[in-house]
Amino acid sequence: MVYDNSKLKIAMQNWLDTCCHVGFGEESAGNLLASFEAHLARTADLKRSPGRVVFGQQLKQFGMDQRKVAGLSYWSGLALIDPPAKPVKTQYKKTEQALEKRVADKQSALESEAEKKVREKQKALLKFKKEIVKETAESVRAVGGELPDNTELPDND
Repeated sequence: MVYDNSKLKIAMQNWLDTCCHVGFGEESAGNLLASFEAHLARTADLKRSPGRVVFGQQLKQFGMDQRKVAGLSYWSGLALIDPPAKPVKTQYKKTEQALEKRVADKQSALESEAEKKVREKQKALLKFKKEIVKETAESVRAVGGELPDNTELPDND
């Protein structure tokens, strides 16, 4: 069974006519695919994007040439009329997301560890204060003095 991609060809032709200068220029594959997907969202020519492999095959059928530089694909023979201000990174997107998650997890673990240390220091300080009050009370009683009425004595732990 042969796949009928006539709708895809029509959508690609509409995109080339409205969003690209054909015949000259060079553009990254990520920018082209992002532009095509945005075009599909605006026009609803297709229900979903064909994906980068099929998109690349269609560009070849329209006479565009592909070249790779440092692992990134570029297409010659067309340029976007309205290129994005910030280039679209698609090749390392999952790696970047995993790295961001790892950094966030590490930050969360560090914050949890810091909170734990703060709680431990607060407990130690409270224990120290209780010991000081207790020792002071014992010293005052030893010399026959009385504690002020507002003095809080620690519980006997």
